[in-house]
Amino acid sequence: MKSNVKFDFTKIKKRTVGARNMILTPTIHISKGGDLAFYCINVTDTPYFRVAKTGNLIGLEFSNSQFSNSFTSRERGSAFCAVARSVIKEIEFEKYIGTDYHSANFALQKESENLYWFDLTSTVTKYKKLK
Repeated sequence: MKSNVKFDFTKIKKRTVGARNMILTPTIHISKGGDLAFYCINVTDTPYFRVAKTGNLIGLEFSNSQFSNSFTSRERGSAFCAVARSVIKEIEFEKYIGTDYHSANFALQKESENLYWFDLTSTVTKYKKLK
C-alpha cells in the first residue's frame, strides 16, 4: 500500500556544531577561549609551534624541538589541536572578529616547510556561540 504523501525532507534540520562545511584547504580555527585547530596540514612530526604577529599577519612556526615559548598540538580526529589562551590575548582576537562571534576560521598560507601564516582581517567563516 502506498501513502501518496509527498515528504518534505528540508523541514527538519540537524543542529551542527560548526560542521556546516567540509574543510578542504589548510585552515586554522580559533576560539575566544584559546582553542586552536589546524586542518589540512600535517604536523605529526612537528608537534610544537610558536606564534608571531606582524601587523595583521600571524605566523606559525612548527618544529620537532620545543622552545621556551612553544605550544604543543595533538591530533584529534581530522585536526591538530592546541590550547593557547595567551595567543588570543596577544593577537587581540576579539578586535578582529567582533563581540558577536565566538570563533572564526582563517585560510592558512604555506610560507615554507614548517612556516604558515594567516591574515586576521580575512576570516573565512565566523561562528556565534551555540546557546
